[in-house]
Amino acid sequence: MTSVSKDPAQHSSLKAEIEDQSTALYSTARIWDDGIIKPTDTRDVVGLALALAARERSSISGFGAGPTTWDGDNKGYGAFRM
Repeated sequence: MTSVSKDPAQHSSLKAEIEDQSTALYSTARIWDDGIIKPTDTRDVVGLALALAARERSSISGFGAGPTTWDGDNKGYGAFRM
C-alpha cells in the first residue's frame, strides 16, 4: 500500500483535481446523472414529475393489464437512459 505524500505540490494538485471533478458539470458531462435543471425551470420540471407520478397506469390494448417496463421481461430494474 502506498503512503500519503507529504509533498505540498502533490497535495495541491490532488486538491485541485478533486475540486474540478466535484462540480455538477463534470458529472453531467459524463452522464453520471440525469442532467442539470435550470433554476428557472425547476417549478415546471417538479410539476411534471409529480403529475407523472400521480398518473394511473393504463393497460396496453391486447397485452393485458401488467406493468409496463422498459426491460421487456417485466422486472423493471433501474431507469432507462438513451
